Amino acid sequence: MYSGIKSLKEIVAGEDEFKSIRLMIKESEIIDKFFEIFPHLSKMVEPLKMEKSTLHIYIENASLRNEIKFHETEIIKKINEYFKEKRVRHIKLLGV
Repeated sequence: MYSGIKSLKEIVAGEDEFKSIRLMIKESEIIDKFFEIFPHLSKMVEPLKMEKSTLHIYIENASLRNEIKFHETEIIKKINEYFKEKRVRHIKLLGV
């Protein structure tokens, strides 16, 4: 039965067929908003991609890599709090 006109946002948000698209949108939001959440890291790291709840971050500096690894739990918590849902479970550090 016809239920009226729906916006594209309503269709993507509500239909099971678009589950993978919703996931891709959520993952890309993390990359897009990373420096909004962590502005002090903007010149030191590069968020590369999200894959299976793992955020991949490129870091050139070994000491910064250790620092981020030490604070991994806090970083994950801050990202998930920003989005008000559990989007990131792990961080994978790439580089040096």
